[in-house]
Parts: sequence; structure tokens; C-alpha cells
Amino acid sequence: MSPQPHGLPHDFAFDERQLEGWKTNQILADIRVDKWGDFDIVCSSINQHFPDAEASKAIRLLKHALRSINKNTTSMPMQLYTDRFITFLDKKPTKDRFLSAFSRVMDKMAIQGAVDHAKAKNELKADLVGTLLVGNALNKQAQNAMGGNTISSSSASMSTNANHPPSDDNDANDVIRKGTIEVISNANTGHSPEDDNDDVDECAGNMTTKSTIEKAAIEIYEQYTQGSPISSAERSIMSSGLSGILDFVDANEDGQRLLFGAPQWMKMRAQYEHAFKEILTFARPSHLDEALTHIIHLCERSKEAAARAYLTKAMEANDVDEDSMMGLRLVLQLFDSLTIHHTMLDPLRRIQPTEYDVAFKLWLPLFDRLFAGTCISTRIAETSNTFTAINKRAMYSNDHHHPVAFKIDIRFVHNCHHTSKMIDVAAAEAALDGSANDKTINDNAKLLREGKDILDKLLNTSLEQHAANAMMGVVIQLDGFQGEVSSIHLDQDGLYVALPRQRLQYPRSAASLRRFSDTMDALLALKDQLCSISATISNQMDLYKDKRASLGSKHARPATAISPHHLTKRQRATWYSPPRNDPSLSCLPPLSLPSKED
Repeated sequence: MSPQPHGLPHDFAFDERQLEGWKTNQILADIRVDKWGDFDIVCSSINQHFPDAEASKAIRLLKHALRSINKNTTSMPMQLYTDRFITFLDKKPTKDRFLSAFSRVMDKMAIQGAVDHAKAKNELKADLVGTLLVGNALNKQAQNAMGGNTISSSSASMSTNANHPPSDDNDANDVIRKGTIEVISNANTGHSPEDDNDDVDECAGNMTTKSTIEKAAIEIYEQYTQGSPISSAERSIMSSGLSGILDFVDANEDGQRLLFGAPQWMKMRAQYEHAFKEILTFARPSHLDEALTHIIHLCERSKEAAARAYLTKAMEANDVDEDSMMGLRLVLQLFDSLTIHHTMLDPLRRIQPTEYDVAFKLWLPLFDRLFAGTCISTRIAETSNTFTAINKRAMYSNDHHHPVAFKIDIRFVHNCHHTSKMIDVAAAEAALDGSANDKTINDNAKLLREGKDILDKLLNTSLEQHAANAMMGVVIQLDGFQGEVSSIHLDQDGLYVALPRQRLQYPRSAASLRRFSDTMDALLALKDQLCSISATISNQMDLYKDKRASLGSKHARPATAISPHHLTKRQRATWYSPPRNDPSLSCLPPLSLPSKED
């Protein structure tokens, strides 16, 4: 029995464009995953694409396609399925069944070839015989005409009309022309009856939020590709709308908020904040609250040495809980950084610190301290998310220049002990304190798409529904000594919702430690959320490993396939800036992405 497609929609099929982007042969294109085990269908496709292939080469071609899909996909369910299918093909009974099916297909094609040959031969004979008969009839008619047996033009006309009754050619042409226009129109809009049903369900006859942001994005995109200059705000509307992102982080009146009335905008934000209200919250333990209050009081009285002594004593207490210990360690890290970099932090300093000075010397040590001892680590110096890089290469596969993915200042990655790979769980982008609004808006638009890709990868890693429900994309925008944590969620209607969560503030001296109080809570909430996501990833990886080497499958008693989570069909592609930022090279993403494969 062929392996079960755990976590995959049974009707999912790769299209030719996606396989071509991966430089994979097309033999599995447009074949549903639950039909891959039907070797009559697969062998027919192999014969169609490789008519000269023999049986041994045919099975190698199928394995090559599966390995290529496994290598390129970011979908863990698809990786699991292709892994198990390759193992399934290596079994002798499977090979025998494949060879038998391939033989049937070849016999069928041979018979069909003979039939086609005979048919062509008969048609040729019919053409020759018909030509001779027509020639004889014409000769006879000519002889009769020469003998005076002429046919009047009126008789010929009546005969013609008798054989071909009059018809309303204009009406017929109108019908044909009308049908053609309807077909072309539907092809150009990519609309189908199923899309109509979805629209009715989602918006009950009214324009949906998603269609509103997409329509505005496409209008700006047309200007962009024609070479017309667009503002940072317009580019943000375009990039977010083309990626299906509803951006509540940027509340400027020239952002997406412009597309809705103020009451509707506030109502939508309240609705989504309620839907995702249990995200990134933290209740400060009493031990930590008491210690922090006392330390702040000492610092504000310029007694930093006494504050350090009290901090050490609080950390050595026997009854200190884990959250309190981590909070106190963050305060200790803050004290150390303020001491080490006091010259850089001097507000009267003539040369102000750069964005990377602040990001990597002040914020980064806090992040590293926060996730010490966990499966999460940081990656810096503008590295790229592998998932984003693969998707952008696929989108611009026909371009001669190698497309480059987003360069992210700080990436937070889960270190997977199963595969020795890294899975991004959050991203941070840094800017100089007091940067221009344009850079802030551009960084936000870039971060939101990166956060969406993080969420898509996490959803592709999820085999089970409860795991998918726990996933979100987390992004941090740093602007000098302040910052903001935001989250991206995928709702039931296929809309990626970006919500601002917590503000971050970094004090320039111990005397202003009070401003760090809420930031500490935000960082501890961030740790809890990302560690929870990390644990879910590990759980799904364990399940993946169990299913990959299932004992039941070894005994030909496979378990029931795990149903795909309901967000699988809600995912959609991300719009990426074209290579060399050349608008003429830009590609629009498809309107929907059933299960974005890597």
C-alpha cells in the first residue's frame, strides 16, 4: 500500500510552473498527491513527457522528481510524503507493480499507435478515392454541358439553397463572439465559480477587506511597473496588499488606513486584537516586581553600587522562580552594557552611534541573554531566511540574474536537532535613532513580508491543527533606543493580519531604569511565545520522524492519514522586489497559494 499523505490536502497537485521553477521534470505536474500511487496515471505521464524512456529509466525519473521536490519544498508534510514514497518505490513488490503498469501503458500506446496508423492510412485512401470520384463526376458534367445539357443559374441557386438552408449568420457569429469574449474575460481575471462561492461566503456580496487592499495594491503596481515614481507609503500599500497583509502596525493616514474610513479601521483593529488577544502577554511575578521596584528606587537616587548589590542578593534567593531569575538577569545585562558603552551613550557626544552600534552592542546582548539555554539563537549581519530565498528564486526563475532575498539585521532561529537545520521564528530590523519616516515605513513593509514568510514556513512545518493554531510570525522594528514588537497571523479568510504588540525602550543610564520596566515584561513575553513555538516545532518534528519510520507501515498497516490543517489552503504567495529593483522585471504572485511548497 502506498504511503499516506499526512497533513496534505489529497487534492493538492503541483503545477508545471512551480516544478519548472525548481528545475524538476514535469511527470507529476497536475497529478493529485493521492494519485501518485496509481502507477497507470503516473506511467502515462512519464510516457507523455519521455516517450523513449524504458521501464528502468521511468522509475528513475519518478524518483528524481520526488527527490527534487523533497529538496526544494519547505512543506514538512510534503517532505515526509516524498521521503516515504521514495522508500516505497525501493520495495520489490512496488517495483514489480510499477513495471507491470508501465508495460500496460506501453502496450496501450503501441495499440493506440497501430490504430492511429491504420486510421491515417484509411483516411489517405478515402481522400484518394474521393478525389477520383469527384474527378469522374466533373468530367461527366463537362461532357453533358458540352452536349447542351446546361444547368441554369437559378436552378443551381435553388439547389444550393436546398442543400444549405438559410441561417442567420449574424446571430450565430454574435453567439460565437459573445462566448469567446466570456471565455477570454474569465481567463484573464482568473475567476471561477468556486471563487464566486468563496467571495459570497466571505463578504456576503460586499467588497471584502482583502479585495480592498489587493485592488489598491494592483493599481499602484501598474504605475510602478510602468516606471512612474511612487512614494514610500504607496510602496508599502503595494507590497503589503500584493502579499495579502492587512497592516495595523503602520497607522499613518497615507497607509492602508487610507483605504477605509476611520470608524471601519478602528472596528477592524479591535476585532482582530480580540481574536488574537492571548498573544505576547506576561504577568510579572511578585518576587521580580519587588526586586525591580527597589532597584529602580536606588538607581534614581544615584546609588548604582547598592542597586547592584541588591540585584545580586535577589538572584541568590532560594525561592526565586524561573521568570524572576530571567528578569533579574536582563537587568544585570543592562547594567553591564551601560558600564561598557557609557561613552557611546553620552548624549553630548559629538559623533552619535550608528544603527548597528545600538542594535548589536545594546539590544543584541539582551536578546542573547533572553534565549540562553533554549533552542533559539540569533543570527546577525544581514543574513537571509532560506524559505524567503527559495521562494524568491522560484518567482524570478526566468531572470538571468540571481535574485537576492531580504537581508535581515537580526534573525531568531530555532535550531532543529532532528535535521541540523534552522527554522526562523522571528526577525528584527534596525534603524538609526531619528531616521527619516521613509526608512521607517520601508523597513516596516519589508519586516511584515519577512514575518509573513516566517509564519508560512511555520505553518508548512505543522502536521496537526493544534500546531498550526499556535503559529505566528513575530517581528521587531528597532529605531535607535526604542522599538516595537509586532505579530502576524493568518485568519480563516486568508488574510495575514499584522498587529502592534509592545513597545521597547532602552535606557541611556541607570538613572532612567524605570523606562526599562515595561520593556522587560515585553521581552519576557517574547521569550515565552517564541519558546512555545520552538517546542511546537520540536513536537511536530518528532511526529514527522515517527511517521517517516512508522512500524505500522513496515507491517503494511499504515495509520489513517493526518488531515491537513485548515490554514493550508488559506496561505498565499509573497510579493518580492524584483532583481536589481528593476520594476520591468517584477512578477505578480498568484492570488492564492494552496500549500506553498519549498
